[in-house]
Amino acid sequence: MALSELLMDRDLLLVLLPAVVGSGALSALVTVWAGRRQRRAQAGQADATSEQLAVQAAHEASQILRDDIIAPLREQVEAQERQIRDLQARQAKQVAELRRLRDGQAQYRVAIRYIRRLCHWLDPAVTAMDPGYMARHPKPHLPDELRGQIAPESLGGPPG
Repeated sequence: MALSELLMDRDLLLVLLPAVVGSGALSALVTVWAGRRQRRAQAGQADATSEQLAVQAAHEASQILRDDIIAPLREQVEAQERQIRDLQARQAKQVAELRRLRDGQAQYRVAIRYIRRLCHWLDPAVTAMDPGYMARHPKPHLPDELRGQIAPESLGGPPG
């Protein structure tokens, strides 16, 4: 007889089933099965607990990173941005002042050229009207400090 035929034999099953139940084998199988489920549940709880701990640790690490590193760096960047804006404003003021001074200097040079031309134009007229005027009132000496601005051609170079 084959094993499959033996297991299908009704008489054998009627004898084996009460023997297995009576001997505690069935209760042992149920106990093993229940214990196995309980261990799996405990392992699942342990995994869940370890996942919760990992999530909590990650949250705390990100909080520390945010509070101790990112926030001070952000404040430093904001302070540097304010400083850059202040420096740009100061630079803009300095550039405006430089342009104003340059424009004033250009007007000053135009005025000096006009006065020099006017004096050169008047010189022949004064000499013609009163030849002794120049002897009585000699031309004032041009100070060396002003020579570069007023009479640069006397230095032999372009105006500064």
